[in-house]
Amino acid sequence: MTNDHPLNLEMWAIPNGPQMKRYIEGLTNKSKKAADGVRFPSARVWVKSKAISPVVLYCYLKARFGVPLGFSMMLRHPSTENLIQWHFTIAAGPHMIDVMARNDRIEFWVRADVAISDRDWIEFESRLQQEFERYREPINTVKSLLEHWVLFVNPYRRLNMMVEILRRRITSTELVAPPSHITEAESTHEMILALSRARETFVEQMFKSQVDCLSLRMIAPVMAESFVNMLIFLLARPEIKQDKRLYDNAIRSQIDVRVKSLSITCDGFSVPIDGGRKEFKDFCRMMDKRNDLYAF
Repeated sequence: MTNDHPLNLEMWAIPNGPQMKRYIEGLTNKSKKAADGVRFPSARVWVKSKAISPVVLYCYLKARFGVPLGFSMMLRHPSTENLIQWHFTIAAGPHMIDVMARNDRIEFWVRADVAISDRDWIEFESRLQQEFERYREPINTVKSLLEHWVLFVNPYRRLNMMVEILRRRITSTELVAPPSHITEAESTHEMILALSRARETFVEQMFKSQVDCLSLRMIAPVMAESFVNMLIFLLARPEIKQDKRLYDNAIRSQIDVRVKSLSITCDGFSVPIDGGRKEFKDFCRMMDKRNDLYAF
């Protein structure tokens, strides 16, 4: 790899104002040209391998170039609900490089009028890991300042999506029964075949709707219970969270007791759950019907 190669880490620098302006003009212009008429080369994309830690890479880039200021950061919402979580734009001499963290991978986009071979990417990865060693202290400093999040699998979110899909599918299905018979005048070979196909289609659609309805009846109570458990997980009082026996008791008690106890076990409830309200009774009725589905 030559010294002026865009993957030469020693060339990487923060783009100056004019560089960034021209680059954004080229990205946002349909002709891919900046205001001065210079056309930007197509990007060569490399997806980070598993050998490189996303956290270490982010801390390295931030230690060298400061906060990420790529174009996508202007579109980013202050939450995890983003297609791109962070985006660095880096200048490598006349070349431009984008490092973007998508939800499922990290991509390096290199816009340069030079060939980049597979061997170049392998060498780049090796040099990048050496850079991590050289910048170990700055990387650890940045890492120590990161906000720590607790990542947990949220069953309610997945079940809610399944329920919504089933609900839309059920409400959008129109079951129109075919004629039960045809007159003697209509009794041609073609009409008989058409009626037979229509009946087969109707039976198939009806069966699919029955499966969707049964699936919804089975999943909805599970979703409701997972929502209650999520509330306890997120809002449980400190003394409940710190005592495993108390927490297990809160999460495993009968569902009606669990709901009524939310104001006791959790913060954020200004009044107790009223077990006499129609909504609570409907909830309990739905949970009771769940058991009926599995009775033989």
